[in-house]
Amino acid sequence: MVHSWQQAATLPTGRLNHCLVAAGSDSLYVVGGYNYPPPIYFNTALHFNATENAWASGPNMTTTRDSFGCGVVGSMLMAVGGESGDYPFTTNSVERLDLNEPGGQWARMASLQQARQGHSVATLGSTIFAAGGLDPSGNIMASVEAFDSAPASAEPAWQLLAPMQAPRLYFGLAAGNHSLYAIGGMQPGLDQDPLASVEGLDLSTGRWRPLAPLPEPRERMSVAVAADGTVYVMGGCPKRATPDADPCDALLSSVLAFTPPAGGVSGAGLGSWAAVAQLPQANAWSAAAALGGYIYNTGGGLTYGRNTSYRLDVMAKGERQ
Repeated sequence: MVHSWQQAATLPTGRLNHCLVAAGSDSLYVVGGYNYPPPIYFNTALHFNATENAWASGPNMTTTRDSFGCGVVGSMLMAVGGESGDYPFTTNSVERLDLNEPGGQWARMASLQQARQGHSVATLGSTIFAAGGLDPSGNIMASVEAFDSAPASAEPAWQLLAPMQAPRLYFGLAAGNHSLYAIGGMQPGLDQDPLASVEGLDLSTGRWRPLAPLPEPRERMSVAVAADGTVYVMGGCPKRATPDADPCDALLSSVLAFTPPAGGVSGAGLGSWAAVAQLPQANAWSAAAALGGYIYNTGGGLTYGRNTSYRLDVMAKGERQ
């Protein structure tokens, strides 16, 4: 059962193109992003206590980042690539924060093999994945990298995996059941509409295959994976109304839930999509994460960064203790 969206505590500052991750049983972290006008690039981190429904400031990253990805592996919050307000702008740098260390500070770690912004990041077990995005020359990428923090190697490094079947920018990436799912996004060509296509990577075989496409194409949406493996896709920019319209001249409020094939990409079937409760306001460039039976969606906007924060109850009736 999916209930309606509820207002949560507002962000201290509006922002878009930021990152949101869940950690532990009651914590969310908002990292980076930007706001305008004028352009303000953030290196700040914010901590949300879901029990108290309150935000507090955390330690700053070593550099500003927007259009980047982040994820939590073990106790490590990792910020991956993105666009920086400092040269070289599109970066391959990665940094991490140990959430178990009182007073901990961000520290640099192994860099991506390829600099990228507008990419997507997902985590599964001890591994964090970065896929797609825009390279420093302005090319939309299909490449995928993975960093496994589990090996005892003194210097673990990012490894290239099989590339996606389609280059993607500002798309959704989700992980679960030994699979990666790449959803929608921009494709090469300024006059091209967003993608509706979805593809999945079987991490045991290293092969991608097509899955059920989005009911409506979109880019710049937010994505979160619930505890039951359902992938939620929220908002974004739709297909342009006319060929000469600007990209993102309209925003979506629709929310879609993807049920992957049983057994992941290696299983039979293509998975299925269903519409669920719409966002309270149409949105893009927001960030989402799952925590405690809720899907949280923060920030975003179009002409300026919003400070709004909402949550959607995705637990079945009677399941919450």
